Amino acid sequence: MGVNLSLFSFLSKITKPLSTYTSEIPERLSHDIGTVNTFVSEAPERASHDIDTVSTFVSEVPERLVHDVRSVDHLAGDVVRSASELLFGNDANVEPTPASNPKITAVGFDGEVLDDRQITYAEKDEVFRIQVEVSGIDPEAQAEVVVVVDGSEYIATLENGHWIATVPVSALTGDTVDGGIYVTVTDADGQVTTDAANFDAGVTVDLTEPTPVSDPVIEGVSLAGAAVADGQITFDENDDSVQVEVAVSGIAEGAAADVSVTIGGVAYTAALVDGVWVADVPASGLSEGEVVGSATVSVTDAGGEFSTATLDFTSGVTVDLTEPTTVSDPVIEGVSLAGAAVADGQITFDEKDDSVQVEVAVSGIAEGAAADVSVTIGGVAYAAALVDGIWVADVPASGLSEGEVVGSATVSVTNAGGEVSAATLAFTSGVTVDFTEPTPVSDPVIGEVFFHGNAVHDGEITYDEKSDTIMASVYVSGIANGASAEVSFSIDGETYDATYIAGAWETEIPVTNLENGKLSGAISVKVVDKNGSTKTTASSFHTDIIVDLDEPVVVSDPIIDSVSFEGDILKDGKLTSDEVNETFEIEVEVSGIVDGAQIEVSVEIDGNVYQANEVNGTYVADVPASELVDGEASGTAILKVTDANGETSHASSDFNTTIETDFTDPGDGVYGPPVQSTGEVELDIDSMTTYTTGKGQMGVESDFNITFEFALAGGGVTPEVKAAVIQMGEYISSLITGDLADYEGVDDVVISVADRYRDGEGGIHASAGVSYSRESGPDAGMVYKGLLSVDEADIASMMAEGTFNDIILHEMLHALGFGDGEVWESLVDDSQEFGGSYRFTGESAIAAYKAQHAEIAAEDAYSDMGVQVESDYGLGNAGSHWDRATFDKTEGGLMAAGTSEYYYGGIDAMTLAAFEDMGYETVWDAADPGAQPGDYDDLPAAVQDPDHVDDPEGLSVSETETGGGHTVSLAADLIELEDALETSADQASPAVASDSNIETPDTEDGSYLSELLRSVEVITLREDDFLSSITLALAGDGDHGSTKVADSSENTAGDNLFILTGSDIENVADSVTAPLGALGLSLNAIDEFAA
Repeated sequence: MGVNLSLFSFLSKITKPLSTYTSEIPERLSHDIGTVNTFVSEAPERASHDIDTVSTFVSEVPERLVHDVRSVDHLAGDVVRSASELLFGNDANVEPTPASNPKITAVGFDGEVLDDRQITYAEKDEVFRIQVEVSGIDPEAQAEVVVVVDGSEYIATLENGHWIATVPVSALTGDTVDGGIYVTVTDADGQVTTDAANFDAGVTVDLTEPTPVSDPVIEGVSLAGAAVADGQITFDENDDSVQVEVAVSGIAEGAAADVSVTIGGVAYTAALVDGVWVADVPASGLSEGEVVGSATVSVTDAGGEFSTATLDFTSGVTVDLTEPTTVSDPVIEGVSLAGAAVADGQITFDEKDDSVQVEVAVSGIAEGAAADVSVTIGGVAYAAALVDGIWVADVPASGLSEGEVVGSATVSVTNAGGEVSAATLAFTSGVTVDFTEPTPVSDPVIGEVFFHGNAVHDGEITYDEKSDTIMASVYVSGIANGASAEVSFSIDGETYDATYIAGAWETEIPVTNLENGKLSGAISVKVVDKNGSTKTTASSFHTDIIVDLDEPVVVSDPIIDSVSFEGDILKDGKLTSDEVNETFEIEVEVSGIVDGAQIEVSVEIDGNVYQANEVNGTYVADVPASELVDGEASGTAILKVTDANGETSHASSDFNTTIETDFTDPGDGVYGPPVQSTGEVELDIDSMTTYTTGKGQMGVESDFNITFEFALAGGGVTPEVKAAVIQMGEYISSLITGDLADYEGVDDVVISVADRYRDGEGGIHASAGVSYSRESGPDAGMVYKGLLSVDEADIASMMAEGTFNDIILHEMLHALGFGDGEVWESLVDDSQEFGGSYRFTGESAIAAYKAQHAEIAAEDAYSDMGVQVESDYGLGNAGSHWDRATFDKTEGGLMAAGTSEYYYGGIDAMTLAAFEDMGYETVWDAADPGAQPGDYDDLPAAVQDPDHVDDPEGLSVSETETGGGHTVSLAADLIELEDALETSADQASPAVASDSNIETPDTEDGSYLSELLRSVEVITLREDDFLSSITLALAGDGDHGSTKVADSSENTAGDNLFILTGSDIENVADSVTAPLGALGLSLNAIDEFAA
């Protein structure tokens, strides 16, 4: 097909303008931007309105560009279609003509905010609508109309053929409502056409918040206060004040206002009180007449505007400050008589010298008036004086006539203005006068008895004064004038008549007539009055005067002549650790003692007392070196003498020696002396199976009690271990004082104690730990059962080294939870983040650590994080002791790991504070955290009661070697026991029936039979079975705290194996029926003892 030349001509005409238009778009854009830049650069001084206009224009540039590009795109499409039709005809495969040709035909605005063509701050929360009319949109096309106002786009919705966009006033940023509208239409075949238009609603925008302006108005002025309540201010109200209240309105919020009231030329400032302005005006400053004035308010608004208002007022209140003149109108209200003489309505002879008060009540006397009041009785006038509002006249009783007291009272008043007025009132009193003298009657009263004379001056009449006399005196009152009287003393069966001398009745008594004892006797008085009536009275007396007329017996006048020291260990003048177990002698020489006297000599040295025995006229006391403290020895010798007549006398002598004691390390690894104790307490330790601390047996009363259950296996716990456990337990109860809540029948802690062969001498000396902790209740987590085990092979060496009590105390603290149990574990930080040590984090222990070990704590960078706990030496040491490297051989070393052979003597403050942290109530004082508690040496030692040393009859113990091992057998013959107990005079025997049933438990010291029941623990004990398994179970291995019963199948000897302690008898009663029956004992006794 040929080319139509006219087509090329058409394309040339059409394409050239298109190219020109397209090429000019960047230039136009550049021109527009340049215009903006020039505008901005040339007008920096323009206000924000111009800048907002520029910003709006700039924001619309991309939109305009899009519109222009779209227009070019549409034009190019038309050109291509026209060219295609010319070249290829209408059937060519070219894009069809769009179905839509949108045109913005109108823009409208709707909303009340636009009605006044101005949008203000008050309308900031409103909205308005912009309505756009668009034509040329194909019904099947999709259209979008966007309205742009101040840079924000709002999508219009089609409502009833109109495109509506809603614009919130709060989004406006310019000072006019103008912008652009953009229409985009997508036909069903995907072709897009657009249109755009700008608009200006002709509405200005000012959203600046206005500043409020005041318009003050004084609404009214009124007077208030008590002084104006009646509408008049008088003289009596001269010192009051008047409140002038001003009601003001029209003051804008945030404005400052001043209100004042001017009265009589004086301005008074008002203060705002509950919405009303109030000025206080003194009544004294007001002029007489009506109160008038003016009120003024001045207001300065927040924007600086000033406004004012004034109001003149009249109050309707008048002022009259003239002082009133008062006039008296006196009235005598009544007359009465007062005083002791008229209390009974009669004035008698005995009251003749008294006076009577006549009281006159007067009213109607004006203030400032002068008044005179008088009383006239029997023609005599008596002036009255004002006393507490009553006029009182004193009238002597002697001036009254017999009969009723009558008279008159008169008052005369002179007012301040000179006016005189008077009043008179006649009165009768109801009081009678009778001065007849009565006849006197005696009523004798015996007073105190006195003895005087040389023989009684020292309060004792003795044999040497037997020939003396003493004088007895007594005062007797109530004898009437003219009466006659007789007074006599009765002493030791003798009667002595007394003579009246200078107010007292006296008699002389020979000492020889007196009997030994306290001087006492009786006095009798007989009085005959003038009228012949007789009265008698008598009284006994007792004195503290001692009568001892026996010839004295010669008594001793004891003197300690000398005190000396003897013994080989004293030859070098020094006691060392090697001599700690030796004794020396203290010899005391005495004189001044008469024949037949009893002599007691004792020596007190370093707090301990030793009795001395007579040896060839010298008194000698044996003193263990171990009981001396370091330093020079000193003390007191004490002498008590009881003469044949029972008289006692004493002498004492303090002494010092040059002997020195030094129990420091002698080089053999043993430090310090063995345990020192203050006295001894005798207990039946041998047969003891249980012991509870804090009950006063050792002088300790405490609410914290430890019950020790001593194992009965293998012959039982040795007396040495029991004694140490008792003393250390009592020591703990003296430091831990608070009661723990009872749990599972335990108050407060039970510790099972056993000594057995463990690993031989020199190995582990002892061990202890927590068996059970409370699982509930107020003390949940705290121990209630523990165990303590001592290696019997080490007992002798520990005692010899002086460390026995320290080690027992150390282990006992473990059994109470130190180093063991959930409470301890909750307080130990084992992270080793603080100096590489574990740390005990209790606050009390930290405070004690810093006070007790100040130098150590000062070098410890982590002292605030806790006390160092051992982290080395493995199980049994790590985590359960104070750090050995830090605290060994210090005050805190008792609970350090691997405690050295060093004498500590007690618990230190830091350890006691740790128990405070663990929940125990102790004597540790937070106010003095480093103060050390007392040593256990301050407590007495427990020793065996010598009355209970020997084994009772009827009990036999035998040891045999069997095929199964070493066997210990315990047997008892109840009949022999019964005979032994019944013949024991110093024990309370239990009631034993003829059939050998024990009906009641024994009492007091008759404890053998109950102990026997508790001790019938084993009929046959095999060492290999028992010591290897049952002992640990008995002591409490942590699995169970009660007594274990061994399986009889394990006993090759064929006998049942059991072990009974005091608290466990009831639990195993069924198992012991056979062996008890073999001994002739019935089970009803078990219930008695178990209870």
